[in-house]
Amino acid sequence: MTDQEYINELIANARAAQDIFITYNQEQVDNAVRVIGKVCYDNAEKLASLAVEETGMGRVPDKVGKLKNSILGLWTWIRDKKSVGILEEDTENGIIVIGKPFGVIADITPSTNPSSTACSNSMTLLKGRNAVIVGPHPQAQKSTEYAVELMREELKKIGAPEDLIQVVEDCTLERSQILMSSCDSIVATGGSFMVNAAYSSGKPSFGVGQGNEQTIIDAGYGNYDKVVNSIIGNRQYDLGMPCTGDNSIFIPAAEADEIIAKFQECGAMLIDDTETVDRIRGVLFSTGQLNRAIVGKVPTELAKYFDIDVPEGTKVLLVKGTEPGAGDMMNKEILCPMIRYFTYEKFEDAVAGAAANLNVEGAGHSCCLWSADRDHIVYAGTELPTCRLLVEQTGAGAAGNGPNNGLNPTMTISCGSWGGNALSENISYYHFMNMTRIAFNLPDRPPLDPATWEA
Repeated sequence: MTDQEYINELIANARAAQDIFITYNQEQVDNAVRVIGKVCYDNAEKLASLAVEETGMGRVPDKVGKLKNSILGLWTWIRDKKSVGILEEDTENGIIVIGKPFGVIADITPSTNPSSTACSNSMTLLKGRNAVIVGPHPQAQKSTEYAVELMREELKKIGAPEDLIQVVEDCTLERSQILMSSCDSIVATGGSFMVNAAYSSGKPSFGVGQGNEQTIIDAGYGNYDKVVNSIIGNRQYDLGMPCTGDNSIFIPAAEADEIIAKFQECGAMLIDDTETVDRIRGVLFSTGQLNRAIVGKVPTELAKYFDIDVPEGTKVLLVKGTEPGAGDMMNKEILCPMIRYFTYEKFEDAVAGAAANLNVEGAGHSCCLWSADRDHIVYAGTELPTCRLLVEQTGAGAAGNGPNNGLNPTMTISCGSWGGNALSENISYYHFMNMTRIAFNLPDRPPLDPATWEA
């Protein structure tokens, strides 16, 4: 069997399953979403262990938390939403909106979050009565297959078609590309290469932009114990691999000594001498691209690559930045527990520095601002090239999986035109639904009047 024939068979299975699923009412659809989410939630430890064992990246406890939080957060938000039949009725404008599925969706998943992405996206896509074919990263084949196997078993238990969720076995670049060109739509949560491949497939595609979150601490904000512990905890999480990790922080110069000392007190190792920073830069970006060998490694293991002594118990490396912007490769996204820091005199300088780093890599994704000054908050939101500005919270809030903000819970964070994406919001179930709008005649509306052009 050729790769094309194999993918064609998966597509045929998915279409047959979806033909049945499209007849389900809202209660039946929600039950299918619930059971696949619940089984992944209940097996989070096993899924996390498999992912770390297979990929060699990240930490099991953090992946357990990521799985449970993302799935529970999504279910809590999605369970009461309508996705079957009449979704909206606008009597004033005479419009009835009826939701219908896209069809068969290719779900391209990454090695960094294999199980949580497959589970979360499957819940999202089934909510819209779609069928899903997961295309796993080759480095996370087994752990992704296990997640799909668990979900298929639960569908079978409730009498739903198992082939609503399938996985590409022995997934290669060629098989992924054939899948993307053969399905009805694509959600790509992998690296930039796969996201670009999805956009080049000729099918409607929803992808993510690159992360490189910038964090600004406003002068005089105070409560630095909470701020610093929050930032370190978020950057340490899963050893710095999530795209929602704070990569750079901008510290007010007048309070720099106090804040940096607080970072050291809370588990950060300060690296501020030029020679060591240069050596780290050379290891991280020896080819101009991020060295994959350092991804998801603990600080003491990073020490071997950087030829530095890192005390046991160090949570993150706090590295002094040179200057924001394109002049330094170190301003790109770094997928390990490392934070760059810059100091600033004026708030406008901090915003400009964060924008400069985003324009190197990560534009459109997210920024964080620890501030209670509404004028500063609005200024940053106006000036920064970002789709999300998270106030008084860490970058993890960009995924909307907790109760801390009102963003759509997702594992697929779109970044607008800045990040090469069509959307500038968190991707959710309604993005994978066709909408039929019934438009009634409105005979009592006044005719169009050219006088409306007059000032």
